[in-house]
Amino acid sequence: MGCCESRDKSSKPVENINITYNLISKESKDLQIQQITSVKDPKIQEILLHTKELDSKDDWDSVVQETNLQIKKRQGSKYSQDLIVSKLQFTFDNQVPLSLLLDELNIGANRKQWDTNFKIFENIEEDSPNNFLLYSVFSVLFFKTEYLERKSVVFQNNTVFVVVYSIEDERKPIDKSVTRAHTHFGVMAIADKDNKTEMTVFNQTDPNSTMAKMGTALGIKALKGWADTLKKRVSKVMSSRNNVG
Repeated sequence: MGCCESRDKSSKPVENINITYNLISKESKDLQIQQITSVKDPKIQEILLHTKELDSKDDWDSVVQETNLQIKKRQGSKYSQDLIVSKLQFTFDNQVPLSLLLDELNIGANRKQWDTNFKIFENIEEDSPNNFLLYSVFSVLFFKTEYLERKSVVFQNNTVFVVVYSIEDERKPIDKSVTRAHTHFGVMAIADKDNKTEMTVFNQTDPNSTMAKMGTALGIKALKGWADTLKKRVSKVMSSRNNVG
């Protein structure tokens, strides 16, 4: 045989396609989510770097361990050594459109439909989908607390992050009749994993209340209910959109 006939004509494997990159990058680009490199607030990158540092440590204690949901906790961060840092990670049943998920998390009319402990969820400033100044009032049983938080949505390394931290602003002075909690940091990471949407949520908050601090352990376990409720809400909205379509 000639040289050409002797070549291996069998089909060669197709290179793996990075689906995560394609989906998250495309959706972020379509929604004009800001890149981390373009964010002017240095606190955002500082929080993301510190969260990554904390996540890499091996001193997390398991609280809940299920197939598609895990809750962990550890003692302290650089912002406060006295307060617990929680980590919630869970997977949706399928891929969730990024725009839908961000609306459910960041838009008051949507959030209050399923996160019913929020009595007030008001964006004082809104540059959707990237930047918000959020005032909220959260009520559980006999305890009521308010928050004033800066929130930014950024894209980095095939993941969309929702980053929050507490600030002070003269437009919302502290009301002595309501306890104002302090969010040292909160991070929601949204990514694709095995053709499903995965969320990882980190939080360290000072409730500024002795009663609330005593209930921290119960609060961390309640994160499972929060995740289950969000998953049901997202499934309902997606089903409604499919029926209309």
